[in-house]
Amino acid sequence: MGHHNSHGKKERYFQRLTLSERIQHIILFTSTTLLIFTGFMVYGERWAVEMMGAAGAKIFWWRGLIHRIAAVGVISVCLFHLL
Repeated sequence: MGHHNSHGKKERYFQRLTLSERIQHIILFTSTTLLIFTGFMVYGERWAVEMMGAAGAKIFWWRGLIHRIAAVGVISVCLFHLL
């Protein structure tokens, strides 16, 4: 691949990551961010969860589900990378 710059010289461009590598990085970044965010929610103050009443229990249930899905994402990327 090449492109001529304003000085008439041909510049070379290189693809840094393949499509597969870009997808892996997106999944890894998103999953890791979700794991951190939902993991910190466990250390939240009990009174804050209790203050939300029934919604607090529902939010905590969703937190656990999202945390597990994110964990599957990280593990999947690691296993795919090893293959």
